[in-house]
Amino acid sequence: MRNLHPPQRLSVTTLARRRTGAVLISVLACLVVTTAIAALTVRQSLEARRQGRVERQLRQTQYLLDAGIRRAAERLRADASYSGETWEPTAALARFGAVRVEIRVTTVDGEGAVDNNAVETDVAREDTSADVTRPAATGRQVEITARLGPGESAAHATQLSYRFPVSTAPEPDPLSAAE
Repeated sequence: MRNLHPPQRLSVTTLARRRTGAVLISVLACLVVTTAIAALTVRQSLEARRQGRVERQLRQTQYLLDAGIRRAAERLRADASYSGETWEPTAALARFGAVRVEIRVTTVDGEGAVDNNAVETDVAREDTSADVTRPAATGRQVEITARLGPGESAAHATQLSYRFPVSTAPEPDPLSAAE
């Protein structure tokens, strides 16, 4: 059988429309790729900024802890009966919201256990099986906790702690040791 319809030739306008459609699809694909790259770049930039804030807050918390350690050491040198304090240096770190340094000085017995209510004398334990006495307290321990945030600078609070022993033994007199 013979084809009754002769093949149609595409006109110049039809070919131009097809080319315009192909160019439009190519441009849209490029725009999608460019938008995806821009969105990824913005996301990475925001994550880097957030990470920088967290690192800055951790560094500030470390500086605050260092200041608390120095403050406790100075107070212990000045007053042997210093038992600790809660220090809130808010003026210097107002952007971080709650700023607090807690310093606690506790007594440590000879076995290394912390006794917050210990008296520095020998105390007999209440033990019915044997007459055992607890050794005298041999030192004190200082625990410093620094808390920072949350505030306008960060959404989460950070906290660092440090503990160190302090000897309660009197220092020898250098003049009497020389004799």
